[in-house]
Amino acid sequence: MSKTISFISPKGGVGKTTVTILLANIFYFYFGWKIVVIDADFPQNSVAKRRKKELAEMEENPRLKKLYDILYAGRAPYPIIATNIASCPNRIAEWKDKVDFILVDITGTLNKPNLFDLLLEINHFLIPVRQDEFSLISAIEFYVTLYKNVRPESTCFQDCQLFFNHVPHKHNLPAILADIPKQFKFLSGHIAQHSAYEHTYRTTLYPIPKGKKEGAKLFEFAQQLHHLLAPVAAV
Repeated sequence: MSKTISFISPKGGVGKTTVTILLANIFYFYFGWKIVVIDADFPQNSVAKRRKKELAEMEENPRLKKLYDILYAGRAPYPIIATNIASCPNRIAEWKDKVDFILVDITGTLNKPNLFDLLLEINHFLIPVRQDEFSLISAIEFYVTLYKNVRPESTCFQDCQLFFNHVPHKHNLPAILADIPKQFKFLSGHIAQHSAYEHTYRTTLYPIPKGKKEGAKLFEFAQQLHHLLAPVAAV
């Protein structure tokens, strides 16, 4: 059965949409998982707009067109579905049992109409956090809200994890994590701050180069999610 994952945050600017695109890339190209991305962050729908822009650029660029034809000989890019919060549960239902994982990009503002009903459909919540105190407090409060308010009402909720994103080369994550109560589940890995993640590697069509330094670091982080999620992937 398909599992539904949401990279979600109550705070803007933590990189949830970028993380969704980066990890969808690795899940599809390197892990071989069948995925769909449901972009319910309406009205921005940034993931769907990114795909549309890349397809248009590919049609105008012979080099990209040739690469596209090689990559997708006999297959199609993973689907990206643009929708809104109210319609998202129906879109999830349409893809159940058709793919291994349904990745949902949504806002984390709980006062949005219909959002609570959508959260009831999510199996795995992954909350990106920046190093600053405000981001950390906001993310932990949201984590608590998910466990206190969503989990008791949901038949789908399986787990919730926090992780640090956009981490600079010089950081003090070990000290920060040491001060956080163990009840809050943080992934041991993190995603570093790098311009390639915001630009070059932020692609919905072409594989991130795993052989390059920053691609390898991102792949390391994704491997941790592989260990967390692979047991439930379809065979």
